[in-house]
Amino acid sequence: MDLASEVTLMSYRTVYGGGNGLSAITLVDTLYAANYQHNLSYALEFTELPETPSITFYGQSRQALNQLVNQTMNSSLPPRAIVYHDFEAYQAFMQNTK
Repeated sequence: MDLASEVTLMSYRTVYGGGNGLSAITLVDTLYAANYQHNLSYALEFTELPETPSITFYGQSRQALNQLVNQTMNSSLPPRAIVYHDFEAYQAFMQNTK
């Protein structure tokens, strides 16, 4: 993290809380980034991943996405941004969900 002006964690989670949620798995990096004033982003996944469906928004609702984004950005140490791993998969998600 010290070698770049901004780092994106390929965090790929669909929930914020809990032991395997976005908050927990990014905690160490988030604290480090905040302590050393580094820019940090989190990546979300939208591609179908049959072997690991719990880390992708594929097949989920926009409400689930909005909930994660809102919880993340309203947290005490929000990332600079939330980015999408695959823009085409994100576009397909947006076209196929309400």
